[in-house]
Amino acid sequence: MNFYFDLADKRLEYLKEKFINFGYSVYNFSDNIKNIKVNSVIVLSPAYKLSEVEAKQLPNDVLLFTFNVANDVEKVLKTKNIKIINFMQDESFVLKNANLTAESFLCELLDNTQISLYDLNILILGGGRVAKALGEIFEKLNLNFNFTTVDAKELENNLVFYNKCIAWQTFKDNLKDYNVIINTIPTEIFKNSDEHKLNKGSYLFEIASVKCLENIYPKEFNYILCPRLPSRHTYKSAANLMEEVIRKNINF
Repeated sequence: MNFYFDLADKRLEYLKEKFINFGYSVYNFSDNIKNIKVNSVIVLSPAYKLSEVEAKQLPNDVLLFTFNVANDVEKVLKTKNIKIINFMQDESFVLKNANLTAESFLCELLDNTQISLYDLNILILGGGRVAKALGEIFEKLNLNFNFTTVDAKELENNLVFYNKCIAWQTFKDNLKDYNVIINTIPTEIFKNSDEHKLNKGSYLFEIASVKCLENIYPKEFNYILCPRLPSRHTYKSAANLMEEVIRKNINF
């Protein structure tokens, strides 16, 4: 069995050495897409967007591990009897990866603010897995933080766990209370007209995959993108999580 990894990602570069030690042949996916054989295994990173052209180049009957597949690409893969394993549909992986994302974020917080964690007033936008994981860490560290989210059920759940929530309908009126805002919601939230509502010199960290700002070049505050956090700070542990999913679906 041959493996083809997206080796532009540090997690998969790390897994490559492990799989070679297991006795498997591992190749770079993008360099060898035309040479992939039947019954091979392809593992792509979260950042890799498989194109329809690439999908058509793949042989039949391969196993594809990925984080996202566009609908048109998925249709092509199904005609080739290619089995798709989406990491993000494995609940154990998603939960553990959210914890690594939250843990890795602490590095971004300290590196970019140069402020003690205990001098920060933090607002977390969102109530999903990553937001909850951030809350768990901040609670253990006894930091000053609050949640807000458009989902009433998520807001209620976080209120039960942390008693630190403010209503979505009014949160923009309270932005001056915070010097750090962390967005985990993949949608546009702030308009250009909202810029004056944030503290001058405050920090807005973007963890979500879709930017929350209408204007990506704010003047009055710091807007910091934080993509693929586990691959930057905890890539070995993140790679081990990917290995767990692969092992579930392949007989080693």
